[in-house]
Amino acid sequence: MSRTPIAAAVALALAAGTAVGCGDDTQQPAPVILDTKRVERAIEQSILTERKVTADVDCPAGVHQAKGLTFRCVATTRGGATTAFVVHQKDDKGNVTYAAP
Repeated sequence: MSRTPIAAAVALALAAGTAVGCGDDTQQPAPVILDTKRVERAIEQSILTERKVTADVDCPAGVHQAKGLTFRCVATTRGGATTAFVVHQKDDKGNVTYAAP
């Protein structure tokens, strides 16, 4: 057996491995989705504690967890009254503040 075919096979294998490793180095990691169910429960508890009213809160799903992002949740009382809450993300770790305007 000649050494030339083996060397060619090794070179081809190395080239294939290098091609697989090449990619777009600028890819960003997948965005983290905020746990809006946790935000809903926190707002519900605040309403109950501060206003002595039971409410169901609905926040949008799929909100990216990112510092400075703002979104709205809607609280609906058992009597049908609704109140919008503005939720502001304080950091990229899921910490938020909220208030009814």
